[in-house]
Amino acid sequence: IWLRPRRAKRVLMAAIWSVALALLATAAGQQPGLYTKEEHPEVSIATCTKSDGCTATKKPLVMDAQWRWLHDARKGQYKSCISGTPPEWNTAICGGNLDCAEKCALEGISSDEYNKAYGINVDNGEVRLNYKTGEAVGSRIYLMEDDQHYMMFKLLNREFTFEVDASTLECGLNGAVYFVEMKEDGGMDEGNNKAGAMYGTGYCDAQCPHDLKFINGEANREDWHDIKYFPTGKHGACCAEMDIWEANAFATSFTTHACEAEGPLRCDGLSGNNSCGDVPEDCTCCLEADCDCCARYKGTCDKDGCDFNPERLGGHSFYGRGEEFVVDSSKPVTVVTQFLTADNTDTGNLVEIRRLYVQNGKVISNSKVSTLEGADGADSITDAMCAAQKSTFGERNDFTAKGGLEGMGKALGRGMVLAMSISDDLNTNMRWLDSVSPYNHPNTHPQDKPGVKRGPCGKDAGKALDLRINHSDAHVIYRNIKIGEINSTYAQEASQSNDHGNIGAAPACAANSANNCLSTGCCLAEGHKCFMKSTTEAYCRLSSPADWLGIEISKQSPPSDETMHCVDDDSNCIHVGCCRSAGHKCFMKDPVEAFCRPSSPAGWLGHEIARYEAVDQGSGESGGTESRTGDGNTETGNGSDDEATVGAECCTSSLPHSTGHPCDFCFTGAAVSVGWCAQSKDTCQSDCGGTWCPNGATNPYMLYDAKSVTAAVMPVKGSWSSALTISMSVSLLLFGLLAVAYWWHRSKGAQQLCYEPVSIA
Repeated sequence: IWLRPRRAKRVLMAAIWSVALALLATAAGQQPGLYTKEEHPEVSIATCTKSDGCTATKKPLVMDAQWRWLHDARKGQYKSCISGTPPEWNTAICGGNLDCAEKCALEGISSDEYNKAYGINVDNGEVRLNYKTGEAVGSRIYLMEDDQHYMMFKLLNREFTFEVDASTLECGLNGAVYFVEMKEDGGMDEGNNKAGAMYGTGYCDAQCPHDLKFINGEANREDWHDIKYFPTGKHGACCAEMDIWEANAFATSFTTHACEAEGPLRCDGLSGNNSCGDVPEDCTCCLEADCDCCARYKGTCDKDGCDFNPERLGGHSFYGRGEEFVVDSSKPVTVVTQFLTADNTDTGNLVEIRRLYVQNGKVISNSKVSTLEGADGADSITDAMCAAQKSTFGERNDFTAKGGLEGMGKALGRGMVLAMSISDDLNTNMRWLDSVSPYNHPNTHPQDKPGVKRGPCGKDAGKALDLRINHSDAHVIYRNIKIGEINSTYAQEASQSNDHGNIGAAPACAANSANNCLSTGCCLAEGHKCFMKSTTEAYCRLSSPADWLGIEISKQSPPSDETMHCVDDDSNCIHVGCCRSAGHKCFMKDPVEAFCRPSSPAGWLGHEIARYEAVDQGSGESGGTESRTGDGNTETGNGSDDEATVGAECCTSSLPHSTGHPCDFCFTGAAVSVGWCAQSKDTCQSDCGGTWCPNGATNPYMLYDAKSVTAAVMPVKGSWSSALTISMSVSLLLFGLLAVAYWWHRSKGAQQLCYEPVSIA
């Protein structure tokens, strides 16, 4: 473009001012307030490994933006952007979604206000959330990596642990700990969001909430209207949600909620494509198989989820207030949630979510299902348990439709944000947690129908307005937050336990269904037996899952005088090596079984077990061990005491295993010097064809195990510049541009070039 000199100067000046105005415009919008500096309280969180224990660090906490004062962003202006009854957006301040995001500011909260205004008390490793503080009701806070970013938890092949005191939470209240797939920076720079994670922005969950004031940097002003107890807008904010703990003193539940969309989705409601899965207020047939108006299951998220509520699944005496319950909610309890993958790696598919409790120094296995057809005895969330739940209770199986545990696992693998809250429920009185739900369908869902009763509370016991008057002093305490490798986070809490073995090393009897029982064949849980999952793992279950090896491991012990005799072809000869049938020898079928045959059948391990002979240990008695369950130790024949698995000499199988190392896998009992092949180096190598491993096991039957250094949480991104730094940089840039323009305008040299072409791209 060829321009005359004055025209060229005007165009250049206009371009500079356009850039300046654009930069200034984007510097505003859902911006931090000017009156109170945000001061994040800090809480201690520990990261744990089985080898090194737990290391604690302090991390910031931040209040959700929804609770903050939202006001006119102009300096010296204090009017709220939303006010009145019912609450309405103030049209004198802003007019549209982007306009309101630009002209409204989220105010900071000082450390003193966190406590006095919102009832959030943080003391090192303890967080106390008060139910009602002045006019403030409830709260929701997030754990941060630093002051600008949320901490992102990657939970696959990990366990998450915390201690909770819910003793004051009455019917209708909910103290919740859960993960949601929010963005690490809180959606900073989306739309007009200039507040970000530092001010608690970016919330979403699987219910696609419509009451959020801002979504993706835009005000949720469109179609803003009041429904019964609170206002909502056209849009919702959907994302995957993993409810670790939703509870009061009378009921508890943990629930998966997968979504088809990755990360936060700004969904449309009934007036759009309804990706939110909204249901019209006058639609009453959602519980029926055919309901044209019910779009609940057409949205992106599994709103029902798959839950494990002990009361709902038959554990009527498992959780409650008082010593008559297995888990007594009148006392603090440690909650352990384990996310197990198919291949035991951090990238494998999620196949099981397990729950353990620790109280009074004892590890407590989860409640067992007794109300589901085909899943009785289950004590964890699996695809099979969830399918049985939906079928037995007559519920829509949106869990499977939205990807099941694999779908939930994808979100856990991408990273999720930890939220902690306390709340009431104006809409349903929290009946879905602690009472009967649905409560108003006696013909199709009577209260005695399986799955309807969720807890012991009456249907009207949880009225929020009554709770705010009569139980305003209720609170919940969360402390000792930890994340780490499976079975690495709760050893300290269980250290007082004598009847549950030694946590961290394999106990003499498996304390729970997450402990490997391959070395002992012994289960503490009544009715459970030890079944092989793979050649290196066995766990206690009522029966073997269909995709496991399924071999039952009986309790291992050395042969005694009474059992030291030859056996017939149908009996296990692995401990005696002696056959009654002429010409038959004892051949190993697998690591725990051997049978008498003329020769080893194809497909067996094939090692020949020679007749057991006592090995002189210098004590005048036959070799072997005596397992003592009380302290988790073993007493060896030579009089020395060793840890159950660590450091004992052992004999490996000669089969190749995953690591390819000869000390990868030990014969049953070998890691604690139990079993004939483990009696000496000679019998191991000469008679059993194994490899003698003098340093023994560091883990039960996995003697060669490279230490994993995968972090429990995502690495921290580089620090972002502060708003002040950005503002100064922009100001300097504008000053420089204007100075250059002025100099060019005044310069004679510029006038000498006035007829040169000026190209504006």
